[in-house]
Amino acid sequence: MTLKTPVISVVLGEGGSGGALALAVCDELAMLEHALYSVISPRGFASILWKDPSREKEAADLMKITADDLYNFGVCDKIIAEPVGGAHTDPAQTAEMLHEMAVSGTAMALLVTAVWAVYVLISAKSKSRDTDTARSRAGA
Repeated sequence: MTLKTPVISVVLGEGGSGGALALAVCDELAMLEHALYSVISPRGFASILWKDPSREKEAADLMKITADDLYNFGVCDKIIAEPVGGAHTDPAQTAEMLHEMAVSGTAMALLVTAVWAVYVLISAKSKSRDTDTARSRAGA
């Protein structure tokens, strides 16, 4: 008996190294709408191509590494909307958007939602602990 274990990758920020290649070894690749995905950073690309790392913006445009670009090339299967200002401004809303993707998409995406929810909870707990620590140091 065999059991197929589907793999889904979600690029949350920047996938810009050789490790980015490993993310593509999956059944489905999703990206947050402002995420970038490439096997080399634009700065590295500019350094190699023009020997001028300050041309990284030009390199990024040439490389076509945005979620929209990669969706149009067929590399990215889904683009996940982000809250206004980016995913980092509202992790709970981002988790909800990931959940919506999971519900509307494949069952394997449920795993991503669960992992993200754990991340959100850990982040919230860490921020709470940091706030408590700062208050106790301030004598509040």
